[in-house]
Amino acid sequence: MKKYSQIIKEAEAGDSNPIVVELKNALMEELNAWYGYVIVKEFLVGPERANICEFYEETAKDELEDHGYWLMERISQLGGTIEDITLSPSTWENAKHKYIAPAWKSGGIPVKDSLETNIENEEGAIETYERIVSMTEDVDPVTNAKAKEILADETEHLQELKDFLNDIK
Repeated sequence: MKKYSQIIKEAEAGDSNPIVVELKNALMEELNAWYGYVIVKEFLVGPERANICEFYEETAKDELEDHGYWLMERISQLGGTIEDITLSPSTWENAKHKYIAPAWKSGGIPVKDSLETNIENEEGAIETYERIVSMTEDVDPVTNAKAKEILADETEHLQELKDFLNDIK
């Protein structure tokens, strides 16, 4: 495992802390996920709609209030800023895992399509948090512990989405 000083030296030009860079990416992805759940929940059509709407509402809250707010706080604690992220929601497109727009069909968003989209989003989140866990393992125990907690949440979200998808097939 690299020492923190080595990680800092290898950071991109202009970025003094690569952990902050990864946390900012995670924040953009969390904002995309929150938006993706909130924006579609009232327009879902198809089987299990009511249960999935309830799950989306709970998950959106988790993505923003547990994950997103903590990421903002930790970025600040590590001396980073989110000025570039707050300029406009379009800046969230700078995330490694991009926002995936819902597929509108005949007056709504088919449950199956929405579940598949959110499965892809959660898989991206898992990849992001696995990277943060690995990166912080020996150098930042605070970030590492919370990243592991969020990783567990994202894994649970993924499983629930897959269960819903299996139920409607």
